[in-house]
Amino acid sequence: MGAIAAYIAISFIIPFSAWTLMNAEGLYGSPIYMAVSATLMWMPAISAAIAARLAGGRANAYSWKPEIRGRARSYLIAWIMPIPISMLGAALYFILFPERLDTSLIAAMDIPFPDPLIVPAMALITLPASLINMLFALGEEAGWRGFLYPRIRERLGRSKALLITGMIWGLWHTPINMAGYNYGLGYHGYPWTGIAAMCLFCTVTGIWCTYLADSTGSIWAPSLFHGSINAIGSIGLMFLAPGSDMLLGPGVSGMIPAAASALPLIAIMKIRGCRKQ
Repeated sequence: MGAIAAYIAISFIIPFSAWTLMNAEGLYGSPIYMAVSATLMWMPAISAAIAARLAGGRANAYSWKPEIRGRARSYLIAWIMPIPISMLGAALYFILFPERLDTSLIAAMDIPFPDPLIVPAMALITLPASLINMLFALGEEAGWRGFLYPRIRERLGRSKALLITGMIWGLWHTPINMAGYNYGLGYHGYPWTGIAAMCLFCTVTGIWCTYLADSTGSIWAPSLFHGSINAIGSIGLMFLAPGSDMLLGPGVSGMIPAAASALPLIAIMKIRGCRKQ
């Protein structure tokens, strides 16, 4: 447990301190806040290296090489799957809350695509950004998936490790969530329900990332998925009526889309399980 405790302490102290200080200075949303937050995404990897040095063992259970040969399908899933995940979650949200659908912003943008193709086109346009995001997500994935998850799994088993790692990852975002990241400030039960929603999102996303890491043996596949989710996951918010809270959705980190994002993964695992029989 020494390595786990050291990792959690190191990975939390610096980001919490930096975000709390910037929040107090009213810097949320500023360019410096975004730049510092992007840099802090590498703190989990740095923490893993330090904890491994202090307590022994590997800092990353997965390969730092892409390991693409024979695993191209998993990388394609990592890159593309966030599109249907985002669309599914947003669709379910607006089915449940049709009064919150507002297309005026999209109409004002005069996007040159037929209406049914607007959302897929917007998602595809953001895909190149996922490759840039992947380079920052790599720092988080090396820590959460590469270091923390395998050590908890050794002690408590796979299911508990997925849940605990996801919860810890979600709590890591607490200072920025309290500043308004993902859910704003005006939702019911602030900030506790927002913290819970982030833990749900991180747990489900963490299961996706672990599946991809295990499928490829590399930390790059979950990093690509993480980067793609970050690039695409907010498209649904462009259809949200002004004044609506974002706790339940339609962004991919909302509670409805986060829960719904588990459905494609369940389907993939069942299909692959059937093929192996």
